[in-house]
Amino acid sequence: MIEIPHLSLPLRLTHDGFATVEQDSAQHVAECVEAAARTELGWRIEAPEFGVPSFVMAAGGVDVEELREALVTSEPRAEIVAELIEELDELRAESIRILIEEEY
Repeated sequence: MIEIPHLSLPLRLTHDGFATVEQDSAQHVAECVEAAARTELGWRIEAPEFGVPSFVMAAGGVDVEELREALVTSEPRAEIVAELIEELDELRAESIRILIEEEY
């Protein structure tokens, strides 16, 4: 049973209402990190430091360290490890691995 429920992100309907997660659980923190990763920095007026910089059309692609720092700032409960994976034909793909401590 969930003692302190929070709406699950992304918002989902269940057969009896909205999906929820336990406050401060690993799933809750992971969902908060994902929400930050999908929010452009400055988009939330009430929390302009929440989110990540826009890397659209950025020369050289995503700055993985800048992305990691933005996620840590937005969700300090998670330890973020960012790894850049180089692929063939000089294409770049970024893979972000999120480590979440079980106890805060």
